[in-house]
Amino acid sequence: MTTRHTLFAALVPALLVAALLTGCTSKTPSATPTPTATPSPSPTPLLPQASGAIPPAVAQVVVAMTTHKPEDLTALVAYQQVACTTAQGAGGPPKCKTGDSQGTVYRVFATGGCEGEWVTDARPILKQIADTSGPLFAVVKLTRPNPDPEPGWPKGDAAMIYNAGSGAGGYFVVADAQIVRAHTYCGAPAIDALLKQLGATEFYVAPPGR
Repeated sequence: MTTRHTLFAALVPALLVAALLTGCTSKTPSATPTPTATPSPSPTPLLPQASGAIPPAVAQVVVAMTTHKPEDLTALVAYQQVACTTAQGAGGPPKCKTGDSQGTVYRVFATGGCEGEWVTDARPILKQIADTSGPLFAVVKLTRPNPDPEPGWPKGDAAMIYNAGSGAGGYFVVADAQIVRAHTYCGAPAIDALLKQLGATEFYVAPPGR
């Protein structure tokens, strides 16, 4: 074998090893882009922006209405012990049932639409207001009248008004951390007349435009 052939034979294995090493060299992987996190939408607040501290009972009513849970409203109801009357006509104390004598005491709740009335079960009226009401219109602080022209009618410390200006919805009156009255409207209410009737002195949550 010639010297040239000997050198070529010696170089072949070295070249093969170099080629294999070059082919096995791993490439630096390209950087994987970090996905951009999509921010979660902010939850709708259950309580409105208020000008002062909202009383706890008011907050509970507003949350129950916002989440549409009439059963939570029922848990806040304060029934009254009121003597019935045999007198006819709208308004006044609850009417005595057949067989009951004048002055029989009933466990009743104050409500009404065009006229005030007393009911023995508050759940239907609470559900009606919850089902027909839209957004909260206003929350007002109430002052109890002195002297009181209607001493037999429950008075409150605050009222929550829903859908004022339309015939749907209604309002709640709370006192001592309980709902003492719940009313539907007799047609579209005049807001100023309603506020005066309730004895509103200031707003916790003002109506639009005030």
